[in-house]
Formats: sequence, structure tokens, C-alpha cells
Amino acid sequence: MEDFIEHQGIQCIRIDDSREGQNLKNSSSRRILALHPALIDLGLLQYVESVRTTGADRLFPELEAVRVKLGHAPSKWFGRYKTKLGITDPRKTFHSFRHTLIDDLRDAGVQDSLIKQIAGHEDGAVTFSIYGSRSPLKAMADALRHISIHDPA
Repeated sequence: MEDFIEHQGIQCIRIDDSREGQNLKNSSSRRILALHPALIDLGLLQYVESVRTTGADRLFPELEAVRVKLGHAPSKWFGRYKTKLGITDPRKTFHSFRHTLIDDLRDAGVQDSLIKQIAGHEDGAVTFSIYGSRSPLKAMADALRHISIHDPA
């Protein structure tokens, strides 16, 4: 719950492994991400606060780890949900959201180096990874505004 922060006036989530039970895939996974304005409009921060008042230390405290991973149950739920919607394409998986975000950011003209930071991918470009000093949060927040979130129904 401590990972939802305001940084430089922007509502963010911190992705790291500073507390017990948190794991990162690699060092590029450690980052601070601006929250999409639609998540804020939908009440994410109020939900965070309501969970925080219960004393829980995770956003979804009811999730149980399967083989040390908390994503197992949501992934299984999504598989059942897409079947219920009639989506049969085996390439449409829980991970497809990540691919769609990257494609939408690229279509919006967002720089590849910023897309990689948002996705937590390594950027081999020395120019940006070593010499760049400005925080990407404002650029990240601006980039996310290009991503339209709408009800498919």
C-alpha cells in the first residue's frame, strides 16, 4: 500500500522489491509509473485508502500466491472471463494488455525509450540510461493520456 505515492505532483505507483513478498524480474523492472488518469477517475486512490485502513499491506489482500506468484489467480480468472465473452483466440491472454499498451503508446508517437521505461524493459541506449537526468514522470503522464480507456460494451 506504500507503493501508491505522489511524486513531482503526479499520482504514481512504485514498482520495487523493498518489502517482503515483492520480487522483480530484473533491475529494469524497478521503476515509478504515473497512474493513468482513468484509474484515478474510477476511484483507484479511494480504493487504495480503503484497503489501507484495514491494515492490509497489499492492494488485493485476498489474493493467494501460487508457486510464489500472486498473478496466477487473476490470470486464470481472465481466461475464464474471455471464454465467457466468446474470445477464442489463444493469443489473447492476460499478458495481451501489456502488448496492447506498448502498441498504443507507439501508435501515439511516444518515444521508444519512454515506452521501455513504462514497460520495465531494458533500454540499451547509453545516452538515456546513463546521461539523461530529467525524471520521465511528466512525459510518462502525458504519454498515458494518449491511451483511451473505454467500455467495450
